[in-house]
Amino acid sequence: MKGQFEVACRFHGGGHQQTTGILAQPVPPRRLPAFPIHQLSPPGQSPPLGATIMMPTALAEQTVAAIDNQDASPLFKIPLELRRAIYANLVDVSARHICSVAGSDGISRLRFTLCIAPGPSDEDYLDGSERCPELYESDIPVAGPIFKRRLLSSWGPHWMCEELAFHPQDCSEDALQAASSLFGDAFSFLRACKRMFLEVVDDVTATTDFHVADLQTLQLLVENSGLPHAPFSLEALNRSKITRLSITLIQRLKFFQTMSNICRASQKDQDQEDASKLSSNSKGNLNPEDNSNISFWPRLPSVLPTHLPGLRKFHLWLDYNRVCYWSVVNERSILAPVEALGTANPQLELVCVLPRVHPPIENRRRHYLPDDADQEGPARSRLKIHRIIR
Repeated sequence: MKGQFEVACRFHGGGHQQTTGILAQPVPPRRLPAFPIHQLSPPGQSPPLGATIMMPTALAEQTVAAIDNQDASPLFKIPLELRRAIYANLVDVSARHICSVAGSDGISRLRFTLCIAPGPSDEDYLDGSERCPELYESDIPVAGPIFKRRLLSSWGPHWMCEELAFHPQDCSEDALQAASSLFGDAFSFLRACKRMFLEVVDDVTATTDFHVADLQTLQLLVENSGLPHAPFSLEALNRSKITRLSITLIQRLKFFQTMSNICRASQKDQDQEDASKLSSNSKGNLNPEDNSNISFWPRLPSVLPTHLPGLRKFHLWLDYNRVCYWSVVNERSILAPVEALGTANPQLELVCVLPRVHPPIENRRRHYLPDDADQEGPARSRLKIHRIIR
């Protein structure tokens, strides 16, 4: 292949001195390494990143046509269904987290991290002590910065997954062992064959529960699917095959009040100027990143079916991170886009976890009540609502 070279190092011994000679030899295409793919360029100024890395959608299409199908391999002579059964035994990825990170070029890209959080259980009452058990083993508990960060984690019940991704030095031994046993060398064998990599990633995409913990990442995942990623990486997967998406939003009360106002403005079909004015007035105390992404929420019914057509389960967890009253939040306004999403796709399973509201102050106009499934008209909902004590 033109531009590809094999570098061989020759060591010449002479007394106590050794010199290295580098010999560049052309390599036939079939001898090129199967993983990863690197675009070599001649000396000089490096081309832009987007010019050397294919986009995720184009990657899957162009790479399949370019790679060797390995038709002589015994593995690819068996039916695809049997190969998928083999892959399922080798790679068991039930959940993955997706977060956005800024690259050195200033462009935000998606990053996939492990999920080690235990499954939800109605029998377990979590009061926060599980986030730092050693703190409660002492006679005089003293909260430190690690415990504070865990309590304020915007990943909610997946706080340990956030810590593993960004603060692994603070993880417990159990968390590190869980991560090691979960990941291990599961993906190492994929480096041997490009075709097998594409097949496994397609299966993983269709069976994995992907977790998102902020609107910026959600918008990046849904609308900016053309962002350049490293070839043959999980980040370059075909997102149209995602079937399960879980969103966790743990924010200040002001954040949810702003979401409610913007959703109400969208429902009333106000003109763009009025909606923009309401949005700017209600977002004055929010972070800049929240200001730029919160308006994305009302557009869920239009963008999710377009960019994630294979979605079959949508799980949403809403909670606030300060001492205040959730009863003032208009749940029905915030979840109106989710309701519209379910109306557009009757096969979509919708599950929402919300803080528990004190029964005497429940209001059907703002809150979802236990008997909503028996109601007729606007009060009837397809959402499966679960309440948590906080």
